[in-house]
Amino acid sequence: MIKVAICDDESAICTQIERIVEKFSRQEAVAMDVELFLTGKELCRFIESEHSFDIIFLDIELGDINGVEVGKFIREKQNDQVVQIVYISAQTKYCMELFDIRPMNFLEKPIDEVKINKLLKLLLELYPGAGQIFLYRIGHADYKELIKNILYFESGNRTVRMVTQSGDAIFYSTLAKVQTQLAKSDFILIHKSYLVNYLHVIEVGTKKVKMSNQQILPISQSQRKVVRARQLQYTKEICDI
Repeated sequence: MIKVAICDDESAICTQIERIVEKFSRQEAVAMDVELFLTGKELCRFIESEHSFDIIFLDIELGDINGVEVGKFIREKQNDQVVQIVYISAQTKYCMELFDIRPMNFLEKPIDEVKINKLLKLLLELYPGAGQIFLYRIGHADYKELIKNILYFESGNRTVRMVTQSGDAIFYSTLAKVQTQLAKSDFILIHKSYLVNYLHVIEVGTKKVKMSNQQILPISQSQRKVVRARQLQYTKEICDI
């Protein structure tokens, strides 16, 4: 889960950035939790109560204390040298004042969605794999599950059963659609009925695999070479560390 703070005394700006972040979250299948603040003091109080963020979009010209003071509070008083700070302003005259705060970047108003998306992609590179989620729908409700918690998917009669560390969920879909959605993750089709998260495979045989929940799943004859190749690749990766 990537934690995002947006602090601007214009609620319209906060909402605009929030929508951009949420859209990016859906498109990239990355879990993001967003908090909005209209004043610098409100953000500082929230951080003082032992809350932390991965990235903060921070307006410089706030109504109470300005964004420069908030940045110094974060870096000096809270000693948080990790959080990425992106400053927002209609003016660029503050560049030298921001030097010691080491901001990730500077956004000029009006807000540019393309630039925010580039910053969020850079954040994902800094925190690889953070917050990746699988999105699915049951009825009229949308749900999400952290990919690292998913063991495998099993196809049924026009449905797919998702087995996770905390339980199962059944939804209308196909394994082909699920596999496409998870193309960037470490899932492998071992059988026409099973798509498994290789991170949860603890034992590989010629005809079956054992999952981290001790469940035994079959490997079809047509997929044996694929599974064998993946196992050899995995072994090489471990040996090269």
